[in-house]
Amino acid sequence: MMIHHDGPAPVIVGIDGSDGAVGAVRWATREAGLRQLPLAIVSVTPAFDPRAIYAGVPPSYLHDLADAARADLSVALDVANAEAKEADVQVAISTRLLEGEPVSELVAISAEAEIFAVGLHGAHRTGIGTAGSLAWSLAGHSRSPVAVVSDRGLDRPVHGMIVVGVDSSAYSRRALDLAFREASIRGAELRVVHAWTWLDIDSVLDPINTVPFDRPRGESITLAEMLAGYREEFPDVEVRQQVIEGRPGATLAAAAEHADLLVVGNRGRGGFASMVLGSTSHRLLGTVECPLLIAH
Repeated sequence: MMIHHDGPAPVIVGIDGSDGAVGAVRWATREAGLRQLPLAIVSVTPAFDPRAIYAGVPPSYLHDLADAARADLSVALDVANAEAKEADVQVAISTRLLEGEPVSELVAISAEAEIFAVGLHGAHRTGIGTAGSLAWSLAGHSRSPVAVVSDRGLDRPVHGMIVVGVDSSAYSRRALDLAFREASIRGAELRVVHAWTWLDIDSVLDPINTVPFDRPRGESITLAEMLAGYREEFPDVEVRQQVIEGRPGATLAAAAEHADLLVVGNRGRGGFASMVLGSTSHRLLGTVECPLLIAH
């Protein structure tokens, strides 16, 4: 079921009653105010399935879930109104309760969003599988840019800087498109980071392909060529490019330590076509404090 609206696409935030979802509502409210867009808060409750009765599930169970989802929406609405008042912005806020399988319903309505926000929760001490299942699924399947928001970074000082991670793939072009727009909206500096290693996926798959002696200079030239058109299209955005030797995940996490937003593509040059979310994007879901914006 889609959210029908007149005018510009809204910022949409999906909630599930977790603390992480409340943080995502706060962030999404600010973003809606910044963009002068409406905000839609959405929750999903399971649809009635006659087979549940035969499985011993009491009929009241689904009603209880729906009541809990309505309560979550009410709390989220109060949070959004309070956040808008605190930020001194006017935001048209609506709530919507959908029925169905949560991930598929939220993925479907993400097609209607300017940006889709979801909270991060379910952290694991190992740092692997750090994103909650909802955040992971939406990060990989969303039909619009999806922001994964961690509570850890909500109240950090604003530094006026956005970081975007790039390589030579088409996914990086999408990330650059999004990052330049975000920097222009915020009046922020854009730091474009390309991480590389001497032993990369290309040289592993093609042992005949030797690594150029002056590779760092070659990577810098390639990055400058990628950015040339963007500098003309977004003359108001101050751009700083960096070519750093290191693994992409760790390099971008370090670069984003003082960033307001980290932008990446959903897959990169080393990703497999069958993966809905690249390994770098997956790792960053649980390691960066600032909101992670994934371009699709």
